[in-house]
Amino acid sequence: MPRKNGVWINFQASPDEKERLRQYCQQTQRCQSDVLRELIRSLPETKSCEEVTSVRAVVHPTKEST
Repeated sequence: MPRKNGVWINFQASPDEKERLRQYCQQTQRCQSDVLRELIRSLPETKSCEEVTSVRAVVHPTKEST
């Protein structure tokens, strides 16, 4: 059943990656969408682009600023 307000995410995977996902889903008796959705939800929260850029600037200063 489609989810309300859901979006499609399409990406390419190697044949080995696809088979690994298929086997895992078969072993756990879960559909691929549920497994991928769980993996996405398990990702750590991210900071805003501005925060990430400022952290990179401090961690990796350019030659001009050194």
